[in-house]
Amino acid sequence: MLIPKSLPSNTTPGSPAAAAAQALAGLPFRPKILDPAVSSAGLASLLAMRSVAGHGQAGLVSFVTVARVAQFITEPSERALLHAMFAGSQPTGGVATEQAVWQYNRTHPGQPLAAIYPEEGSPELDFPLVATTADSAKRLALAAFAQAMAGTYAAPAIRAQGLRTPDGVAGPGFGPTLGVDQQTPAQIRLPSANVVNSVREMWARILIGARMLLVFDVSPSMGRLVPGTTITRLQAMTQLSEQGITLFDTSDVIGLWTFDTGLSDPLNYRVVLPMRPLNLRIGATTQRDLLLRALARQRPQVDTVTALYQTIRSAFRAVTRGYTPDRFNGVIVNTDGTNYDYRPHALSLRGLVSTLRHEFNPQRPVNVLLIGYGHSVDFPAMQEIAKATRGAAYEADSPAAVQEFYLQVLTRLVCNGTCPMP
Repeated sequence: MLIPKSLPSNTTPGSPAAAAAQALAGLPFRPKILDPAVSSAGLASLLAMRSVAGHGQAGLVSFVTVARVAQFITEPSERALLHAMFAGSQPTGGVATEQAVWQYNRTHPGQPLAAIYPEEGSPELDFPLVATTADSAKRLALAAFAQAMAGTYAAPAIRAQGLRTPDGVAGPGFGPTLGVDQQTPAQIRLPSANVVNSVREMWARILIGARMLLVFDVSPSMGRLVPGTTITRLQAMTQLSEQGITLFDTSDVIGLWTFDTGLSDPLNYRVVLPMRPLNLRIGATTQRDLLLRALARQRPQVDTVTALYQTIRSAFRAVTRGYTPDRFNGVIVNTDGTNYDYRPHALSLRGLVSTLRHEFNPQRPVNVLLIGYGHSVDFPAMQEIAKATRGAAYEADSPAAVQEFYLQVLTRLVCNGTCPMP
C-alpha cells in the first residue's frame, strides 16, 4: 500500500512533500514514518518495505522510489509522529511501534489511535545486551543484568512497559481498549546485517543529495509529435523530468542546459540555469521553481542542428570542475537523434570518447547518462560515450520508457552500485 508504482505528478510546484504524498496513490491519508537515520523503528519500516517491494531490478527500482518518497514524510521521533497525526487538517497515518500506540492511548483516552497490522507482517524490534567496555566489573554487572532479564520477574516487568516478551506474548493491557492486538502479529524477517548496512548507506546518500546537470536537445526533430498523442518529444521528456524532480530534496544540486547549434552560437549550448541547490532562494522564488518553469517553457529551435558531442564534452567538464565528494555527480543527456554538426573541425565521436576516457577520474567520477528517444538515435554511439565515464545509455520509444529511464536514474543516484538487490 505504501509503495509508489510510478513517479508522482507535479501538481504542486515547490512542495515536494505534497507531491511525494501524491505518489502513494490511493491512500486515504497522508503517511508518516520515523526517520531511519535516528530510529531503529524507522529503519525497520524501510527494511520491511524493501521486503515487499518485489524482486530483481524492478523491485530495486520500486524500493528506491519508496526511499526517495520517504525523505519527505519522516518525523524525528514517535512523539513528533503522533503529534503530526492530530495537528494537520487532513487524515494522517504513521508507521510507528506498537508500544508507542499503547503508551499514547493510555495517556490520551479521549483521542485514541488505532493500530493497523500489515497483512504481510511487521518487523520485530530486538534490543540485545552488548558489552562496550573491557572493565571486568562492568562486564560482570552486565552479565548479572542479562541473567535477571531472563528470570521469573522480568517478563511481567517487560510487558508492563507495553513491550512483548521474546515469545511474542503481550501484557494484560493489550486489546481493543488501547488499540493494539493481544494476538502476536505476523513477522517479516529482516535481512542480513550486510543488507541493513547497505540500506543505511543508501539512506545517507539520499540525505547528502545528488549534483546533476540536465541537458536537453532542442533541435527541430524534438518538435515531432509522440505517436498517439498531441505532445512533442521535447514536451514528453521535460514533463517526465518535472515529475522526477519532485523526488529530489533541498540538498540536491541541479542545473539545466539546452543545446542545438547555429552559425551565431559558438558554445553550442545555453546555460538556462546554473547548478544550484534546489532550496536556494533567488529573489522571491527558489531554484526548484525556476527549474520547473524553465522545463515547461522549452520549445524546439527552428533552423538548427544537433551539436551533441560538443555539448556532452562541455557539460562533462563543467560538472567535473565543481566535483563534490560523497554525492552522485553526473550529466543527464536527453536527445532524440545523432550528432549533426556540419561546421569545419567539428568534434567527432572518436575525439569525444578519447577526451572522456582521458579526463575521467575514477576517484572523482562524473557519470554521463544518456537517453535517446525515437528511432533515429545512434544508440551504439551513445553506449560508447556512456562507457567512457562508467555511465549508461537508454533507448526509449514511448513516454513510459522515458519514465522508466528516470526511475533507473534515481536508482543509480541512490545506489552508486552498492544497493542490495531485493
